Amino acid sequence: MEKDLAKIAPNNIQAEQMILGAILINNRALYNINEFLLPEHFYEPLHGKIYKSINLIISKGISATVISLKNMLGNELAFEEIGGVDYLAKPTTLALSIVNVNEYGKIVYDLGARGTLSKGFTKLQTSIEESWTSISSAIKNKNSINGISSGLLDLDSKLGGFKNSDLIILAGRPSIGKTALGVNLAINACKYFLTKKNTKDNVVPSVGFFSLEMSSQQISTRILSIESEINSSALFNGKIDEQDVDKLKTVQDEIQKWNFFIDDAPAISISAIRSRARRLKRTHNLAILFVDY
Repeated sequence: MEKDLAKIAPNNIQAEQMILGAILINNRALYNINEFLLPEHFYEPLHGKIYKSINLIISKGISATVISLKNMLGNELAFEEIGGVDYLAKPTTLALSIVNVNEYGKIVYDLGARGTLSKGFTKLQTSIEESWTSISSAIKNKNSINGISSGLLDLDSKLGGFKNSDLIILAGRPSIGKTALGVNLAINACKYFLTKKNTKDNVVPSVGFFSLEMSSQQISTRILSIESEINSSALFNGKIDEQDVDKLKTVQDEIQKWNFFIDDAPAISISAIRSRARRLKRTHNLAILFVDY
């Protein structure tokens, strides 16, 4: 087994084909590797595209087959150039068990990570061009923000909204409202995404919220309290009148439109957060993530 893997390791194209073939034979094989293997780890761009499409198809509860992939990739010029359906059928003829998928996945992952490291430095001129593109966009849209709105005008004016690769740490003493502010920012992000028309794959971007102390029910009740402007203690105790009940029903209908996901697993590890966030990105177009710890 190890000798066979060693022979294939330098030839990541073949390893990539065997992975794709194994998943098409048995879709369950995907769950052995999809928490660590991403489309960008594939050396052949089209293989990455196929792998991404397989993830998308399976996430919709549809069986990923040569035919379903053909329907999704049929108009791709690169796909037709390499042989289309015949190319997809070829890897499926390889006899590869689910156990082996994990090993080949690690090969492709390691080679992909090594390729990323080999890129090394970025030339200053390249970075300057990227910066200028960002600056030009900011000049053109000086009265708007370039990131995800926080819903707080003063904060948006200073940060320009939350942007890709931003890591923002909210620190403070206990019991001064850090969780409350985080929940408010998450709510405002959900509302912001509903206003966006250019959504990816027709899926509204989602908001992820890891709560390591409060349960998902406590977070949900807090959200209902914020949106309905009804005291949370009254909600917990059920001390509300008919007018408040009607207000809660209206708020609940609006919240149903949000793409908001809460994970309340206690004592979760960093690696588990990373894996779950990647899965949420892959299946529900995750755009911003909050971690309340």
